[in-house]
Amino acid sequence: MISNKTRVKKEEKYKNECEEITQQIINILQLDKDNSFILYDFDRDPVKQEKILALSSNIKKYFASSYWNGINEKTTIRPYLTIVRNLLKNQGYLFINKSIIYNTSAGKVKTTRYYIIKT
Repeated sequence: MISNKTRVKKEEKYKNECEEITQQIINILQLDKDNSFILYDFDRDPVKQEKILALSSNIKKYFASSYWNGINEKTTIRPYLTIVRNLLKNQGYLFINKSIIYNTSAGKVKTTRYYIIKT
């Protein structure tokens, strides 16, 4: 006898929880009017980084994240950015990057602006 039962994906089983975590990530990022954020600012904001990393246990619980580097590997340079990128892509967002020259109090810095677009 062949069983027709298929395994339900975590993202389907925990759809509401996944949406809630996604919204938490977007709120933490504090996107500007263009739905974007600047990597230079994100790298220098340990509060945002810690809030993202603090969601790791819930992300593991509600997402199929075993292959996500930011969650499982300690060697990732920016685990907080990797978590954001993987989670948003998994939830149907485009994650587009653009190199920019950014004016800071220390002068001009080459960095990246990330645009987040819901598909």
